[in-house]
Amino acid sequence: MKKVILFIYALTISFSSFAQEEIITFNNYLKTSKAHIKEVIPIVNEQNQETSLFITDAKQAYGYLFDSNFKIIDEIVSDKRSRKYKTIIGSSIYNGNYTIFMTNKRRDKFASLLFSYENDNSNVAEIPLELKDEKFIQTVEYNNKFYILTIVRRTSKLNVYVFEKGSHFVKKEIDLSQDFEEKESLYNLLTISADGSYGLKKLVDINKIEEINPNAIEITSEKTKMYKRGSEIIFSFDENEDFTKVVTLSLDSFAYQVIEFDKPFKETHLKETNTFINGDNIYMVAATKKKFNFSIYNFETGNLIKEYNTTVDEVISFKNTPIIQVGGEFDSYRELEKTRKFLRKITNGNIGISVFKHNDTYEISIGGKKEVSSGGGMMMMPMGMRLPMATFGAVTVFFNPAMFAYNSYSRTKSIQFKGLFDDNFNHIKGEIEKNAFDKIKDYEDENNLSSKGKSLFRFKDYYILGNYSPWPKEEYTLALFKD
Repeated sequence: MKKVILFIYALTISFSSFAQEEIITFNNYLKTSKAHIKEVIPIVNEQNQETSLFITDAKQAYGYLFDSNFKIIDEIVSDKRSRKYKTIIGSSIYNGNYTIFMTNKRRDKFASLLFSYENDNSNVAEIPLELKDEKFIQTVEYNNKFYILTIVRRTSKLNVYVFEKGSHFVKKEIDLSQDFEEKESLYNLLTISADGSYGLKKLVDINKIEEINPNAIEITSEKTKMYKRGSEIIFSFDENEDFTKVVTLSLDSFAYQVIEFDKPFKETHLKETNTFINGDNIYMVAATKKKFNFSIYNFETGNLIKEYNTTVDEVISFKNTPIIQVGGEFDSYRELEKTRKFLRKITNGNIGISVFKHNDTYEISIGGKKEVSSGGGMMMMPMGMRLPMATFGAVTVFFNPAMFAYNSYSRTKSIQFKGLFDDNFNHIKGEIEKNAFDKIKDYEDENNLSSKGKSLFRFKDYYILGNYSPWPKEEYTLALFKD
């Protein structure tokens, strides 16, 4: 019998005005070492809404299992860690066992760390999967299963490794060769060189987007994006300025579909374009130094729903905020008055659009990554270089996309404006309301919270922020935030 759980007590301090509910504060009573907490890894069981939090230090991992009401129902301690495999890429749940998947620095070898609450043990195992003629792309979690996606070098052949029962996997091969020319193979579209040009076969981290999050322009302005929506994953490719190529893949049947969408200003050169997929629609933005177009198309039919046009000498009529330039060396804030300056800045870098449905209103952000100085010139920060990669459990582009999206959103370096639209995408007047990410940022700033041991994850239709306090007692607090 495991010992009765102690040291859990009701929160007695007054709630912050920004947190709608602080769920629980508990002692990390399993911890016996004097090592400082490093990371907290949240895993939510999609089937029964139980949540496991693994709190790690340099020596051990301490697991707390919560029921759907966030009452602790089980616990585990593990001293098994892997020095070779440090980057967390995902998790799965099978028969009540929680498995964390890790990879090495080169992302060509893999290992698993299994926690069994029922048997009160853990186990580290290397996975017999070595990528030789393949490149690691991304990972997905769906229905408590874990998926690794790879691309065969110099081809349009996609491999999906499905982990359903712990570290045991099956391989699914999807050949898209008939839908991609040799010059524009899927491999070429998924590879990029260190200096940002395509085709030199150095894979970077592809952003995994969840549409339910308020996604920052830094994420959505990338030319290659991957969306996770229910049982499907979607790749969109925007390197071509005249059309967007979209691949939709079912995680149930592994059937796929390839669609192309024409972009605005098709006959115009020297333009910047990009897209964003949300719900039933695909949103497009195109800009030159003289004109600007924002269009919405139905994703299934390709029919135009609504479009807005602006020229360099006009005021943008569909914005609800000023054109704002934020971020930089001194965390600067600046408002741009002229459309001309906005068009010049977004056409000199990566343009982007982000869509977020908030209280039955579409909140749409349009802009680009902020230019930052580098020696005598200007450069754009590549996404893979902005946020720190993982040690053990840290935020990566692979694991915990909600926290990755929040970190990018709250540290944005961008030039953008926001507009509000109704269900028919008519522009409506009004102020931009604070979403859950805004409330979390205010809460962190107001309470001067440390980033050490921080976690943030999606649970049902809201977000839960985990905050670690080492003094006067080692405690961990979970707070709930809604849009």
